[in-house]
This record gives sequence, C-alpha cells and structure tokens, in this order.
Amino acid sequence: MINWEQMDAREIINLVKACNSWNNGAGSLLNGIELKILDASVGVQNGIAIEPGIITVANNAFLVRCINRGLLSINFFNINNTYIPARHAHAYGLKTGQKFMNI
Repeated sequence: MINWEQMDAREIINLVKACNSWNNGAGSLLNGIELKILDASVGVQNGIAIEPGIITVANNAFLVRCINRGLLSINFFNINNTYIPARHAHAYGLKTGQKFMNI
C-alpha cells in the first residue's frame, strides 16, 4: 500500500512498477474503496505546499500531492476491478480536494 505521508513521487512510481506484475498496481484507499495505480509519472511541481494525498482532477489530469511538494500524475488506475484511464477520473466520482488515506 502507498503511504502518502512518507513516500515521494519517485518511490510511489517504483512501487507501482513493482506491484503491477503480481498485484495489478499499487493500492491506496479513497473513501473506503481500494484504488490501484497502474501507471503514473512525476508531475510538474508548482511549489504549493499541500497536504500529501490530496487529489486534483482537472483538464483530463489526475494528480496527487506527495511529500516534499512532489506531484504524482496518475495515467491509469483500477477501481472495483475496472481499468480506467485517468482522463475519466471525474466520471467515477473523483474530484479535487479528496484525500487518499493511509492504512
């Protein structure tokens, strides 16, 4: 599982890569539902200090703030055994301001 309070964007990407072959992505919880990240990249940092795990969904992008003001750009994810391109995140109820939870 992803620990948003301790992992930076690069560490999360490495976990995603490691988990894809056997776990279909790196897992995290959002509103009590497991969401697995299948593909992601380091996003462009804007220097704004926002709490890790906070989501931004805008302009077909699905971004999550990481520690050290990092930004994770999610490209593809799995929720409820459905594989979804990030550009459709809003259609699945994901919206700016929601926060991933740590276990």
